[in-house]
Amino acid sequence: FISNYLILKELKPDMVFMYNDCWIINTSLSIACEKLDIPHYYTEQSNVLDYSHFDSNAIWYDGDINKKELPEWNIEKERKLNERLNGYLEKYELGVASMIGEEEKISKMSHNRKFIFVPLQIMDDSKNIKYSPLIDNMIQLVNLVIDHTPKGYDIIFKRHPWEKYKKDAIYYRCLKEIIKIAKKHDHVKICRYESSQSLLKQCSAFVTVNSTMAQENLYQARAPMVLLGDDFVRGWGFSYDVNNIEEFPIKLREALDKGVTPEMEKKMKQFLYLYFFEYIVKGTYRIEYPILDKSGKVSEQVIKPQIYEHIAEKMQIELMEIKKRKENGFKRMLPPIKKFKCMIDRSKIPNYQGVVLDAEFKGYHPKTHV
Repeated sequence: FISNYLILKELKPDMVFMYNDCWIINTSLSIACEKLDIPHYYTEQSNVLDYSHFDSNAIWYDGDINKKELPEWNIEKERKLNERLNGYLEKYELGVASMIGEEEKISKMSHNRKFIFVPLQIMDDSKNIKYSPLIDNMIQLVNLVIDHTPKGYDIIFKRHPWEKYKKDAIYYRCLKEIIKIAKKHDHVKICRYESSQSLLKQCSAFVTVNSTMAQENLYQARAPMVLLGDDFVRGWGFSYDVNNIEEFPIKLREALDKGVTPEMEKKMKQFLYLYFFEYIVKGTYRIEYPILDKSGKVSEQVIKPQIYEHIAEKMQIELMEIKKRKENGFKRMLPPIKKFKCMIDRSKIPNYQGVVLDAEFKGYHPKTHV
């Protein structure tokens, strides 16, 4: 803390941006910022771009929204402390030890049959609070998937790795209820330690709300995806997007019957191209894509899929060597590239001035910090 304090006092930065506030070094840095009245921001645990664009609600896609603006967070410190202390007591009353034993018993079930993979999420994650219009909690998701899974398919729910740090009673009530539901069905399994990448590669379909597993699926497995939330990868034509709860069984059935079509496979590759070579470099937030005139001013806003259709045929996806590198995971997706120029027929893009898609890379790596 002292070293952080002295460094900040000498540098006097306008703001401090941290990858995560949970690590001890960042916690002490956050305290030092507060003492010196320096604005500081952090993302929740997730991948961070080399260039991050701020707006009124978020930092990039996985950014932490300003929780002070949410009425749920405007509670007295004393009440919050009491709730947490009561949670420690209540988790023992809920029978956590025996509950975990039941979970491990369920986890040992074999899954040799076809199965649907559903990663569970932490619902008080800010992106789930803000971008999950259909699903309020994981119990609702579990029941929804079980109720509408066709016969002949198992279901594998995987616990979120960060849930092991959750100590409050609300989480344990939710977990106990999910295990209780799972025990009623022979075709339902809850796992904790199995490889998510392996499950993605083996599953018949993948169902999620807003999990970053959807992004991992694009460059590691490409399983058919059913999306219930307003996810970053939604709306590009390679996922089965659910617009209302009544639509879920239809989309799930389509995903199981059709799988990933050749057209979807193509669009997945094109999205990855845009993601690594355009979005990470320059940045656009969610839906709107700016078209600039000669003076550099925004002349119109074009929806991403429209631009996407213009340039789809001309993109040289092979430059990324996606097929060769996808097995190596996110960290090795791109090698350091000294210079790269996107091959695009600009005549098909109205008013395009080459602002975004031409870029130079020097030792670029997608997981480097800001």
